[in-house]
Amino acid sequence: MRILHICNAFFGSQVHMNLYRELDAVGVEQTVYTYHRKGFRSLTGRNSFDANATSFLYRPILRPIHRLLYHKKIKDVYADLKKEVGAEPFDISHATTLFSDGALAYQLYRDMGVPYVVAVRSTDASFFLRFAPWTWHKAKQVLLNAERIVFISPAIKKHFCSHIYLRGFMAKMETKFDLLPNGVDHYWLEHLELNTPRERPDREILYVGTFIKRKNAGRLIRAVMNLQKRIPDVKLHFVGSGGKMEKQVREVAASCPDHFKYHGRITDKTVLQAAYRHCSVFALPSRHETFGLVYIEALSQGEKVLYAKNDGVDGLIPLESGRAVRPNSIKDIETALYDLLTEPGQYRSPDKSWFDTFSWKQIGARYVSIYQDILMKHKRNDN
Repeated sequence: MRILHICNAFFGSQVHMNLYRELDAVGVEQTVYTYHRKGFRSLTGRNSFDANATSFLYRPILRPIHRLLYHKKIKDVYADLKKEVGAEPFDISHATTLFSDGALAYQLYRDMGVPYVVAVRSTDASFFLRFAPWTWHKAKQVLLNAERIVFISPAIKKHFCSHIYLRGFMAKMETKFDLLPNGVDHYWLEHLELNTPRERPDREILYVGTFIKRKNAGRLIRAVMNLQKRIPDVKLHFVGSGGKMEKQVREVAASCPDHFKYHGRITDKTVLQAAYRHCSVFALPSRHETFGLVYIEALSQGEKVLYAKNDGVDGLIPLESGRAVRPNSIKDIETALYDLLTEPGQYRSPDKSWFDTFSWKQIGARYVSIYQDILMKHKRNDN
């Protein structure tokens, strides 16, 4: 089978690269079409890999005006897509987002009859459906004509399907829904440590991520400061870099070294693994989280996790493995941290088999099965 991946964020995330590499390993022929801003030459080639049957097309065609004019962006990018791959005989296209990539897959279906799979991500639900009503009709066309609609978490699916605009045609879509989470690096699945009896500081908390505002480091800091009244020796470790909140995090760590420590970015997995294993609680009350692989990494190393309600991994993580909080409530975060730190017996790690859900090998196999089902359906229709 020949698959066209339409992936505007390929250069910005290794999630897509991991999937495509797994599909390449089992013999799927693929073309990855990704597009980005003109002038960003450094993006060309990023996240490509040595492949058996996969080619990469990096197209520097976006301009600032495309951020404002959605329909012009789709028109211009589609013209380039058709010019670059229009003559190639693809069996299926796979769009990694609904409103941007999905609109291109739909147009390719209209013009050339190529069936498509479309994924719904956090940006689709939290931005386009909230703030861009002029894009909704296009999304309806994409959804109604897609062969399969993939959600990467139950929280995104719940948030998306509750939108009033979608309710009128939900019955026509829901039979096409699939839930397929992102996978984690095989390192974490090969080094599981679940409920292993050993010494671990029971007053230490870990944060791993960038310091952009929606990651909520500011509220987490205030919750830990409040928690000091009840747990005097509590300590929060920060791993990460970048974002407008980084300066504040550094300043807090410098002024209160007994309760906060800034480690910077850690890329060595063995060092990061040691950080996960050192702390007993992982806390990231992030809002509008697309998924959050760090939660799965933390769980794989025996930590209990704190995460946002109705967002990201909520609905995927077993209830006994952590606490979901209202991310805008400092009190909620504080209370959850207190419970996680002082009542560890109430929580336990997921079963080992649960982590198989996040194996790229298994996820790749499920996508191959989806592609094969689509091909069989169209073969029957042709006959």
